[in-house]
Amino acid sequence: MRYRVLIEQDEDGIHVAEASALPGCISQGNAGNQALANVGEW
Repeated sequence: MRYRVLIEQDEDGIHVAEASALPGCISQGNAGNQALANVGEW
């Protein structure tokens, strides 16, 4: 399945990826693509 993932950068420069359709599915990384890869492991 495919889900929409929102990636935002927080105030510390960390990228946070969240799949809003999946409650609790949140991950982070030093770069946007790393955060996206991490959230894909769920």
